[in-house]
Amino acid sequence: MIPERLTALREEMKRRSIDIYVVPTADFHESEYVGEHFKARKFITGFTGSAGTAVITSDTAVLFTDGRYFVQAEKQLEGSTVTLYRMAEEGVPAVEEFVKDKLPQGGCIGFDGRTVNGAWGEKFVAIAEEKKGSLFVGEDLINLIWTDRPELSKAPLFILEEKYSGKSTAEKIKDVRAKMAEEGADFDEVLKDAQEKGYAEKDPTADVEGYDACRKIAILTSLVCGQQVDFEDIHTEGITKITPTDIKYAQAMGRAIKLLATSKKGPKGYTAIVAPFLLPASHPLYAVNGVFNAIFVHGNVLGDAMFYGSGAGKLPTASAVVADVVEMAKNLDKNIPIEWSSKKLELVDYREWENRFFIRTTADKVAVERVFGTVTYVQAEGVTGELGFVTEKISESDCEKKEAELGNVLQKIRVA
Repeated sequence: MIPERLTALREEMKRRSIDIYVVPTADFHESEYVGEHFKARKFITGFTGSAGTAVITSDTAVLFTDGRYFVQAEKQLEGSTVTLYRMAEEGVPAVEEFVKDKLPQGGCIGFDGRTVNGAWGEKFVAIAEEKKGSLFVGEDLINLIWTDRPELSKAPLFILEEKYSGKSTAEKIKDVRAKMAEEGADFDEVLKDAQEKGYAEKDPTADVEGYDACRKIAILTSLVCGQQVDFEDIHTEGITKITPTDIKYAQAMGRAIKLLATSKKGPKGYTAIVAPFLLPASHPLYAVNGVFNAIFVHGNVLGDAMFYGSGAGKLPTASAVVADVVEMAKNLDKNIPIEWSSKKLELVDYREWENRFFIRTTADKVAVERVFGTVTYVQAEGVTGELGFVTEKISESDCEKKEAELGNVLQKIRVA
C-alpha cells in the first residue's frame, strides 16, 4: 500500500518538476496531535507516531523521528520502502541538511506551505537559493492522491479546564519566569521544560524571537503616524540569547530584563526597535508579568501613561474577538476607513538611536576605559573571569564600533 502511494506522489512531483517533497506532522496551526484530516505523514509512510517528518525524492523516501518512536517506527516501516532516520543520533543529519544534500542544483523543494512555519520555511528558502532552485508550496500533493481523505473536523475548540491542567496559563507563565530569575536557569532548558509541561507553544518562535512584538509595534506606529509601517523594516532581537549570567547581573543592578517593542519620534522622524532592555524597578513596565501585556506611552503634553491588561486567556481573547464581530455587524455593507494611508513610512535607522548599554566582556578595565571612556562597573555574585559595565549614553552605531574595537564582547543589553 505505502509503495503504491509513494509511486502516486512521485508522479505528481514529476508533473510539477518537484525534486524533493517534505511532509511534516502538522496542521495549519502546528499542532503536534493532529486530526485525521491532517495525518498526511501517516498516510504516506504508515508511521502513526505523533512526531516525525517524511522526505520523498524521486528514488528515496525517509522518515525522521525522535527517540520516543524508534522501535515503533522500525516495525511500522517494514516493507514500506521508507527508511528510518533516528534524529539526534550521531551521523544522522537534520531534515534541512538532508534536503540540502539531496537537492540537485536548480532543483525544486515542495511542501504544503500551510503546514510549515515561517522559521522553518526560511531554511528551505535559503537552501533553494544556495542551489539556485525554487520552492513549490501552493498545493498539497498528498490531497491529490488521498482519495478517501477524512474531512476537516467541525468539532468546536475548547480550553482545558484547570482541574485537568492543574494551573492557569498566568500561573504557569509566572512559574517559568520565576525559575529563570531565581534559579538562573538556561533559556533553552526552561523553554524545553515549559513545552513538556504544556506551558509554551510547540513553536514559540514568534514570541521569543520578538516577531509578534514587532508586528504589534508596526501597527501601533502606523496608527500614530498615519502611514504604513512595514514590520520587516524594524530591527528585531529576541530573548533567546539571554543567559543565567545576564539575569544575575540584572539582579545585582536591581533591574529586570524585558523584551520591549519601542517606537519614538525624533527630529528626523520615527524610529522603532524590538529588543531586550534592562528596566529599573521604578519603571511602570518592570512589574508586568504573566499573561499581562502593557503599552507605555509618553506624550509631550500627556506625559506618562500606561494601558495594562491580560494578553491571553479565554475571556480576554473572546472579548477581543467578539468586539471585532460586533464592529463588523454594525457596519454591514460598509467600507470602514483604514486609519492610516498606504503611503510607506521610511523609518529612521535605529543605529542613530542613543542608549546606555550594559556590556559583558573578557577584556580588562584598561581596554574597556580606553574604548568606552567613563563606565559604571557591575559586580554580580558568583560571576568571575569577565567584566560587566554600563556605558554612558551613546548611539547604537557608535556602540557597535566600540564593541568591534574592544573585542571579546560576551553580551550587550540596552539599558532603559
